[in-house]
Order: sequence, then structure tokens, then C-alpha cells
Amino acid sequence: MPYKDPEKKREAATRYRKKNHDTILEKQRGVSKENPNYQKEQREKNGEQWNKNRREKYADDEEYRKGLLEKGKTWRENNSEWISEYNKEYGQKNKIVIQEYMKEYGKRWYQLNKKKIKLQKKIYHKNNPDILLKAQIKYLEKNAVPFNLNKKEYKRALMAWTRVINKRDKVCQVCGSDEKLEAHHILHRAGFLLLSFSEQNGILLCKNCHNETHGNNLTE
Repeated sequence: MPYKDPEKKREAATRYRKKNHDTILEKQRGVSKENPNYQKEQREKNGEQWNKNRREKYADDEEYRKGLLEKGKTWRENNSEWISEYNKEYGQKNKIVIQEYMKEYGKRWYQLNKKKIKLQKKIYHKNNPDILLKAQIKYLEKNAVPFNLNKKEYKRALMAWTRVINKRDKVCQVCGSDEKLEAHHILHRAGFLLLSFSEQNGILLCKNCHNETHGNNLTE
């Protein structure tokens, strides 16, 4: 006999799902294999309104939100092996799509977490000076190759270029400050390595303007 009370109907459905969890899951996997576009078709058919209702309920109902998170955690624990295999197979089939998505996601995430990343890098470099030193040496060696220099010669040439820019400009060319001055490559070395020592490719900036030019947060 069907339940007239919606609450009792939900409780009965919950009991049924718990009792037949493995059977339901196996059936869902079978349907997904036979109809790989089934979920997509259902979302296109009536997913927008359904998702909107769920999002509103998730935002407003704390008990519902906690219950949903707990269910998700339990499901992942019970199906860890299947999830691992699915992710591996999906990653192999969609390698290029994932790479492009992660590039865009990485950019957005960086913009939202600049301060956090900067602090983490500072702490990491302080705790791991040997790793930082190796990275700097590798960077210098790589950049020195086009100029037929070794890493020490490249570093000295870069320091000489910095002194030339300091002597020529004297103050920040954006705000006129004469404090915490830094030589800046107008065309970045990452993309225009051969212009590393060009005087025309250099400009003197204060630390604040230099950070702003590179898209970083302004220093106090």
C-alpha cells in the first residue's frame, strides 16, 4: 500500500536503499554502461530546475547539508576502488580536456588565493633553503645557455644590467618614488630571453609598482 504521508514515504525509500545498496549500485552502473548519455539527457530534460531547488535547499537547510555531505563521504568510502578505476579510465580518455580545464582552473584559483600562496611559498623556502638553491641554480643554468655563459657569468651579467637601469632611471618611472627600487624587464625573460640584457627592455620601478606590473598584490 503506497504511503500517503510524504515523510513516511521518504523514510521507507531510505530503508529500501540501505537494505539494497549493492543491488541498486550495480543496476546504476549497468544503466550507465548501456546508456552513457543517460545522465546528460536527464540533466538537459529537467535538471536545471531540480538543481536550482537542491542548491537553494543546500544553502538554507543546515541539517540537509550535513546529511548530504555525510552520505557523500560514506559512499566514497564504500566505493573507493570503483572511484579510483573510473577516474583512471576517465583521465586516460580525456587527457587533453582535463589539461585545458586545469590551466583555466589554476589561473582562477591563483587569483583567489594569491596571499595564501605567497605565504606558503615564503614558509616553504625558509624551511627548505637547499631545494630553493637547487631551483635557482637550475634556472640560471637554463637561461645562460643561449648566451654561451655559465650560471655565474649569467648572474653577474644580470646584476650589471640591473645597475645600468638603476643608474639611468634613478627613480620609479611610474610613481617617482626613490625607495625599494627594482629593475623590471618590460618584455619578460620567460618569453623574450634574448632581450635579458637589453637596456631598452629595462625600466626602474619601486617594489609596489613592480608587484602591480606582475599582477601581484601591492605591498604595504
